[in-house]
Amino acid sequence: MPVYYAYGNLFEAMDRNDSVGIFHGCNAQGRRASGFAKGLMEYLKKNFNYPATEQEDIYANFCKREVDKGNLLGKLIVENMPSKLTVLNGITQLNYGRDPNQVYVSYKHLRKSLEKALLVCINNDLELVMPMVGVGLGGGDAVILDRTIRAAASKFPKVNVIIYTLDPTCTYLNHQ
Repeated sequence: MPVYYAYGNLFEAMDRNDSVGIFHGCNAQGRRASGFAKGLMEYLKKNFNYPATEQEDIYANFCKREVDKGNLLGKLIVENMPSKLTVLNGITQLNYGRDPNQVYVSYKHLRKSLEKALLVCINNDLELVMPMVGVGLGGGDAVILDRTIRAAASKFPKVNVIIYTLDPTCTYLNHQ
C-alpha cells in the first residue's frame, strides 16, 4: 500500500517539494489554534501571508456558515496556496480539547475526509503528506488510526501517502 512513515519535520519536507497536498485533521468549530493546525497556520502566515485577513480564512468561514456543526464531519476544505501546495483540511472531529480521557477524533470521519483528500491529490497530481492525524490532541488510538489511514489509501494506490512524526519511538512507525 502507498502509506509510508517518515521521521522528521513535515514543514521542511514541504519546503523541498512544492507539488504536495498536506492533509490534517480539524475540528468543526473553525479553530486552528493548537497542535499541528497551529503550526500549519504559522507556516502559512510566514510563507504565504495566509490568511491576510479573517475574511480570507476559507476553513474558518466554511465552519462559521454551518449552524449544525455535526454536518461538517467528514467534509474536506481545500485551500490552494500560490505555489503547488494544497492544504487539505479534513473535518475529523466535532470539538477540541485537552482531556486525556476523551477521544475527539472520529475514525469514520477521518476516513471520509481522507478519501476526499486523496481524490484531490489524484486530480492534481499531488503527493499527500500528513502528520499522524488524531494521535495527539485528538486522543485517538495510533493502531486504529493507522488502519483507518491505510484503508482509505488502499482505494487510491497511485497516491503516495507520507505520515510524518517527530517522535522516533512511536510504536506506529513500524506497525503494519
